[in-house]
Amino acid sequence: NRIETTSKQYAVFACSISAPVAAYCFYTPIITFAWRRLGYQAIVIFVGDFKALNGTQPDHIRLAVEWITRFGGIVHYFQCDEAYAIKISQTIRVFAGFLPLPFINDDDFLLTTDSDLLPLRREQYMLRKDYPDGFIVNRWCCGTFKMRNKTYHMFPMGHLHIKRKVWRAMVLESTV
Repeated sequence: NRIETTSKQYAVFACSISAPVAAYCFYTPIITFAWRRLGYQAIVIFVGDFKALNGTQPDHIRLAVEWITRFGGIVHYFQCDEAYAIKISQTIRVFAGFLPLPFINDDDFLLTTDSDLLPLRREQYMLRKDYPDGFIVNRWCCGTFKMRNKTYHMFPMGHLHIKRKVWRAMVLESTV
């Protein structure tokens, strides 16, 4: 029932460098390695006020970046005011299809995840014959909400796996 894809697969997750709990940054190399085991290349986005660091990196960020790269992951930095870093690190993955990453093609798959969600079973993250264009893990978990007299189903942002071009179309064509 599961199928292999010929497109590249990327797991995209973010971490605030300003979070009061450094554990999220600590997890990033471990999660990078876990996704590599499942056939995904990790794209880790560090979010925060890098200008305030004056060209330096805190030791925990430097160490995380070193191991992410050793494990084949890609690091991307997103500059923002420290006050918004945590919120942006949680929402930036919605815009994964728009990130300036020239090595990603439109037909490559982007999977959103969290820096503290450890993927264990490869089968759970493979395409299926009946859903060859993507999937949402645990898609019925979140209920609905109403807006402008319409009811919408909420989806978890933990594991959405769709092509880059579909990500962009979803965001650009959304009427919410």
